[in-house]
Amino acid sequence: MLTQRDKNAIVYKGISYTYTQLLQFSLLYKEHICLNVPKGGRVLMFSENTPEYIFAIYATMRAEAIVVPVDVTSTEKELKYIINDCRPDAIFVEASKKDFVRNVIQQIEGYTANIILPNDIDLCDIERMPIVDIPMGGDNDVISIIYTSGTTGSPKGVMLTYENIKYNLDEIINEVSIFTADSRVILLLPLHHIFPFAGALLAPIKAGGTVYIAENIAPDTILRLLNEYKITVVIGVPRLYEALAKGIMKKINASIPAKILYKLASVIGSRKFSKILFKSVQDKFGGQMNFFVSGGAALPIEIAKIFKTLGFYVLEGYGMTECAPMIAFTRPGEWKIGYCGRLLKRVVSYVLKVQMLCWDTTIDQKRLLILYVMVGCILVILEYFTLSMV
Repeated sequence: MLTQRDKNAIVYKGISYTYTQLLQFSLLYKEHICLNVPKGGRVLMFSENTPEYIFAIYATMRAEAIVVPVDVTSTEKELKYIINDCRPDAIFVEASKKDFVRNVIQQIEGYTANIILPNDIDLCDIERMPIVDIPMGGDNDVISIIYTSGTTGSPKGVMLTYENIKYNLDEIINEVSIFTADSRVILLLPLHHIFPFAGALLAPIKAGGTVYIAENIAPDTILRLLNEYKITVVIGVPRLYEALAKGIMKKINASIPAKILYKLASVIGSRKFSKILFKSVQDKFGGQMNFFVSGGAALPIEIAKIFKTLGFYVLEGYGMTECAPMIAFTRPGEWKIGYCGRLLKRVVSYVLKVQMLCWDTTIDQKRLLILYVMVGCILVILEYFTLSMV
């Protein structure tokens, strides 16, 4: 899961942490966070994206316990529900949320928890920590419980096993080399979602790449980090790409020559030509971008067209938390706008229902094809978490 390498693993606000340090910090954090957490116990994480959060995640894996990442912007009601549902053995929380979490815990009858803050961990002990790799857990061992948004009812704890995660990582590291030891990946999205948890943290670290944590998701901050660190892979959602595209097109539309060149590139449709034509835009994004990876929702066609016209390459996919998260994704060389890609190997899909709706407009006849797809293979979870399992 985490192997010693002679290079940087994490960079945050200009401070670098090597793979050696990540291994040492994970061991130190394990001694504090997981002191009274049994194998298979649960450690709830309530923090913004920081190196300390990542140390706590790998510390929990090292202890063979279960990572339960929770949205740090959760309301009191939402957090109370999750804590009461999974009854974590320990809670790692950023300092600014300490009182909020303690207040929630006091409202849960018959429950107490060991709360650990980053400042509770004595870093003076870091030098005495040995350098020991973190192995991949057993196939049926649970690596994480990620709670769904609850849009169709109460949030459900999705129990993801190491087998679920390994299946996804194998596809994007070994089968298709989206992540390699040379990957420089920017972490923008919160880790309580499986898409960034697997795609922007577990995958690049497993491949031996470097993760750059963004301190915020303002467009100016993102562009600065992309340029400064020559990022090669971005894991994002459509809203992020919409914001970036809007900023770029605003500048293009303000210049008549740029508008003409953009239209020309759109007609020609050559990525190689576009990369030369829009070299200045490419350079603002670091000049070494391999892939923008879009997930979480469908990328609007107009936004995809903008990135394609500018010479960038976008990988889209389809998935869900219960599949850790991929069901299908576009491979390099196969990108088609509006296409979410081929199924993962060994995925079995069953078309449950096909409904064709047709209607007339003043322009032409449009057809909407709705597919309900059930996916069955080892990437799908077996069940949702309930306390009765403990």
